[in-house]
Amino acid sequence: MVYLNFTDLSEEAQNRLLENSKKDVERKFGDSIRKYIKGNRTCFETMVE
Repeated sequence: MVYLNFTDLSEEAQNRLLENSKKDVERKFGDSIRKYIKGNRTCFETMVE
């Protein structure tokens, strides 16, 4: 999991950046992650995080 740590950003801004990052990963690698999940029985949300 990737944690963002920006001391000059509010917690709200950090959370927004983290959510945008997750959406970007899902958009770019979603199909590959889903294929991996089917073979390894894991959670999609866990893999995206």
